[in-house]
Amino acid sequence: MKKFLCLILSVILILSMTSCSLFDDGEVVDAKSDPNLPAPETLEELYSYYNQVERGMTRAQIEAKFGVGEDSFDEEGAKTFTTYKNEKKSAGVTVIYSFDDSVSAKILYYNNAKDLVKFCTPFDEAKLEKLEQDQLMKNVREILGDGLELSCEYSANSLTNFSKIYSWFNEDGSNLQFYTDNDVVKQMVLNKE
Repeated sequence: MKKFLCLILSVILILSMTSCSLFDDGEVVDAKSDPNLPAPETLEELYSYYNQVERGMTRAQIEAKFGVGEDSFDEEGAKTFTTYKNEKKSAGVTVIYSFDDSVSAKILYYNNAKDLVKFCTPFDEAKLEKLEQDQLMKNVREILGDGLELSCEYSANSLTNFSKIYSWFNEDGSNLQFYTDNDVVKQMVLNKE
């Protein structure tokens, strides 16, 4: 189950970073169909929905906060995740529910990865040699500055374990991602445009 959720999280993250979405026929289309959608103006706006979603919350509790979200379905018609957008549609949260309709993962929703650059400290590739696997994220932040938490998957086997993805975005379109378990780096990925 954890591998399946990691796969879904990775696909959602990749599609959201490219401002794309998958439709039922498998065709990748531009999810930013409305060029007038505003970018988030503050970190508070960006995380306004994401930070309200907690481990163990039910779909009913989430919908009481945000209203009914936009469901996405797999090829067999099963509901895979639900997206809740703020009033301006500038930010929100995508939630993956477990079999009992409780939150198993959350992913930051945003219109365009370029909108996130202003919230990150630009990363310097020369500093990457100071980073190691199994390093604490707090140490990574000391080296790189501020980045963004993009997703959190809650362990089904533990009440305290979690996996997160953090990212730094640069003006040139490059980004740096850290895949972590309990805020310990397990993988680092550099994407260049």
